[in-house]
Amino acid sequence: MTDASNGRPAIPASVSHRQLQTWLQRARPDQPSPGEDAAPANDNTPANDTEWEALMATWMGASQALLGHLSRAPERAGAGRSPRQVMALGALQAHLVMALQAASASRGRRHG
Repeated sequence: MTDASNGRPAIPASVSHRQLQTWLQRARPDQPSPGEDAAPANDNTPANDTEWEALMATWMGASQALLGHLSRAPERAGAGRSPRQVMALGALQAHLVMALQAASASRGRRHG
């Protein structure tokens, strides 16, 4: 599946666990060369797309700020909310952490 506007592979809206397992089994293992830390220079790769990098930096900064706020004042975030809403905030927090880890991995960096 590709994005018609730019010819790049499209990112699916959702992925099943079964599909992830299939991709993992078919994936080639990472074998970085010594000194190779980034994707090769190619104007069509998202790693070299300045707009992409700017959007990712903005999103990562906002996500980290939101996570910081939630961790600094969890009682304030839950004040006046139903138990279901508090659970939803917890799920949001978990998904933001996973998304930041995935974004870091996609950029070839480790999120710690």
